[in-house]
Amino acid sequence: MDVLIIDGHPLVHEVLGGLVRSVFGTVTLRTARDLEGATAVIRNTRKLDLALLDLALQGCVGIEALTQFRGLCPTVPVLVVSADDSRGTIIAALRAGAIGYLPKTLTPKVMGAAINLVKAGGFYVPYEVLGHDRLVPRTEATNRPAASTQLGLTGRQLEVMQLIQKGYNNRKIARQLDISESTVKQHLHSIFSTLRVSSRTEALAAAQHLGLRQV
Repeated sequence: MDVLIIDGHPLVHEVLGGLVRSVFGTVTLRTARDLEGATAVIRNTRKLDLALLDLALQGCVGIEALTQFRGLCPTVPVLVVSADDSRGTIIAALRAGAIGYLPKTLTPKVMGAAINLVKAGGFYVPYEVLGHDRLVPRTEATNRPAASTQLGLTGRQLEVMQLIQKGYNNRKIARQLDISESTVKQHLHSIFSTLRVSSRTEALAAAQHLGLRQV
């Protein structure tokens, strides 16, 4: 896994680098402070798997930074990480081809969960813009249902997740699947751990991001 972090602040390189390592494990991390530096990295890298891009770079600010980077590497998935958390900028970035948008106001835990969604083939959108049509990039994950392997869940965990989507509580899930409530809780714990979330609400959002449809 080869990841490029483009941000003007070395401290951000360190923080994001730690989050990326926590999600991907073994990873080659590359950093740049502006698009000129990113260009140099790209020239010396055989293949990038992911780029984390700030929109406030020296000499290039806003969506133009994303547009220029995608011009350099049109096939590299770009996850925007920015202090600008305005709805307009988030929507513009997603429409410009970003696979997700992480406001820097997010906690490290949520950022890690978002990066994990990207790892699983999904995308991350802040909750405040989820209701907008056509703001999501046209990825395979948004065009067809996600398989349990895409989500990283077992078949039984996927069944539990689908019942959660229907609004079932633990008791109803246990009855539906003919298992004990304690087993349901164990499955929920595993689901939360796999999706890197801490609640049913976050799990539902993660499943939606990854294209898991209710059956």
